[in-house]
Amino acid sequence: MVESKKKKIQYDAAYISYVKNGDSAAVFITRDTAKEVPTDDMWVDVISTNKKDRKDGRWDFNYFTVELFPRKTRPEYPPDASKELKKYITWQTACKDIENHRKQGHRGSKYRICPQLVNINKDEYTMEEAVEFFIRKLGSGKLVRLRL
Repeated sequence: MVESKKKKIQYDAAYISYVKNGDSAAVFITRDTAKEVPTDDMWVDVISTNKKDRKDGRWDFNYFTVELFPRKTRPEYPPDASKELKKYITWQTACKDIENHRKQGHRGSKYRICPQLVNINKDEYTMEEAVEFFIRKLGSGKLVRLRL
């Protein structure tokens, strides 16, 4: 990553791929929406995704699988860091920390998350939609259903 005098950030190819392929959206859904997944003080590593193609470019996942690792290291931000730069530094820190966990043979808790967009007004003419999440903690057999 290089930051020019105009504060324009040039990201590396791995980060660009992380954003473009939907992994960043899967992390956001896991961390900020799927409250039954215990992500406090954890890194979220996207192991696999299964997506539907959409013409409008929005992400529409059939499911994705994540693995959670405890945060052993913390990102260090420059005092004048922009929001975008902080996201990038956080991603770099997470990648290094997760890699260290894996090198030491650690395995995190795995979750398969199946977000579905559904029409909650099935018998009415309004098109208000809500999101239901079906979350299965891999290996536990537990299924948690969320409606937001």
